[in-house]
Amino acid sequence: MADLDDNLQTNMNDANSDQSSGDKADVAATIQMYKERLMEDLGFGKNSGISDVEREQVEKKMEELVNARILNVIMLYLPEGKVAEFSEIAQKADAAEINDFVKANIPGYEDKILKELMDIKDELLRKAPVKDGK
Repeated sequence: MADLDDNLQTNMNDANSDQSSGDKADVAATIQMYKERLMEDLGFGKNSGISDVEREQVEKKMEELVNARILNVIMLYLPEGKVAEFSEIAQKADAAEINDFVKANIPGYEDKILKELMDIKDELLRKAPVKDGK
């Protein structure tokens, strides 16, 4: 599990350094990598033996959970005067524009998202049944 934490932290750090070199930070890619790795850690990976339909159902639930929690973090830390503007941007803009807006208006956005991802992982893994004596 520490491997997942290290990978996420590295990706967030890479995203921050990419931002300073003129490239857009890709927080979305980090979140996607997190979800894929968490699926593996929970025993729902590609080689887990569950059907594709079951895996897709779990992935959909994971997507809903992560997106809802990230939106909660954004709404918690976004200045009240920026909420309406965020709502408009979220409906019209692509992910990069939304990310730019949030990063410009929430100091330490990446760290807050990383912490939320770690909290989700910890909560889910605590609730996951133990497999194969692990």
